[in-house]
Amino acid sequence: MRIRLCNVGALILILPLALTGTLAAAQNPHVAHVATGFGGAPDGKGLVATASTEWGIAMLHTNFAAGDLSDLGAMQRHAGHVLHALDTAGGGRGPGLGFGLVQAAEGVVTHVELAAAAPGASTS
Repeated sequence: MRIRLCNVGALILILPLALTGTLAAAQNPHVAHVATGFGGAPDGKGLVATASTEWGIAMLHTNFAAGDLSDLGAMQRHAGHVLHALDTAGGGRGPGLGFGLVQAAEGVVTHVELAAAAPGASTS
C-alpha cells in the first residue's frame, strides 16, 4: 500500500500522541515496533523515529536545493538526496538512514493496523 506523502507529516506529528507509552508497547509488539523498536529499521529504532529522521533529512536537503538557485548542479544533487531520503527503492545513494521515509511511514501504518486488530486492543 502506498500512502500519500502529504499525510506523512500529519502521521508523524499525531501518532506519538495516540500511543500510550511503554505499557502499551509491552502489551502489543506492534505498538513497540511503531514506538520503540523495529528490527528492520536502522539501529533497531522505532518506525516513527526512523520516519522522523528521514523526514528531517529530506527537509534539510530541500532547503539546500533551494539555497542557491543559480547553481543547477547543487540543486540537482540535493534533489537526488531528497528523493533518496524519501524512498530508497530507486537504488540511489545519498544522505539518510538508507531506510526511506515512505517505507518507514508505510511500516507505521501497517503496524498500527495490526495493533488495532490484535486481540484485546482498545476500541477507544
